[in-house]
Amino acid sequence: MIKQVNLFGYTIRSTSLEDVTSYLLNLRHEQGFHRVVTLNPEMVVRAERHKLLKSWLRKADVVVADGQGVVMASCLFSTNTLQAVTGVDLALTILQQKNISVYLLGGTLEALDKVRSTFS
Repeated sequence: MIKQVNLFGYTIRSTSLEDVTSYLLNLRHEQGFHRVVTLNPEMVVRAERHKLLKSWLRKADVVVADGQGVVMASCLFSTNTLQAVTGVDLALTILQQKNISVYLLGGTLEALDKVRSTFS
């Protein structure tokens, strides 16, 4: 049973990096694309001001806590605590897999060039 926490209108999985990676790699056998959000406090605040962003974030297939800010909020506002899975760690783990395609949203062209050179 996957532990989840409802926080600020998001259903956030409390899972380890290994477990979420395994889950995501299994999703590649399903048709369509799958949205993964590594939710951090800045995203929560920005989404409160931008309803389209909030809707987009809430429709994700998987939401995990990116960093200690969301984890600390779960301690304050929920009876369950979250485990942090940072976006950087998750992305690096997924990108090291073979035969998988990813779409990265956000960042700069310089960051994209670094990703391309590192994983080509």
